[in-house]
Amino acid sequence: MADLQLICDTYIENLIKTEQLKVIGEYIEKVDNRNEDSSIKDVMGMSVLKEFRSPSVKVNMGNLSNYRVVNYNEFGYVQTTNNEKVLIVCLSKFKHPIIISSIHVVFKVKDDKQLLPEFLQMFFKRKEIDRYARFHS
Repeated sequence: MADLQLICDTYIENLIKTEQLKVIGEYIEKVDNRNEDSSIKDVMGMSVLKEFRSPSVKVNMGNLSNYRVVNYNEFGYVQTTNNEKVLIVCLSKFKHPIIISSIHVVFKVKDDKQLLPEFLQMFFKRKEIDRYARFHS
């Protein structure tokens, strides 16, 4: 897996040097769907490995109405780097909706853009992004 990540990082570095840079905001949009009826019970946390995981704190399963819904190919994002030294962005590959804390943000690639969510996640996994985010946070 580390070899594949190195190959991907090298490919992205080459693209950065050879292609015109574009603002990411043109390609993504914020999503704010809430679990208003508390019908979704699959609560997830997000790890520094940029993957969804079981939540690390006790969750009040009786009150999930304010949690944010993350659907397939949508991203969960932790807005702060105070506790961790990385930018935590996770891509959902679950075939069913999951929910995350209301303090986090959900976004997706715009439907009319030709950008693979997997490619964007690969970009977010680069160490350079973590350093950039930490510096600017």
